[in-house]
Amino acid sequence: MVRRILELCDGSIQLIDDSEHKGCAFQIVMPKNP
Repeated sequence: MVRRILELCDGSIQLIDDSEHKGCAFQIVMPKNP
């Protein structure tokens, strides 16, 4: 599962997974730890 840090429009940071899409800012794809 790819985890992302999602920066929301109000400036808050949220961890989500691939099955979710929230906010309207850019997403940073995090590499999965081995």
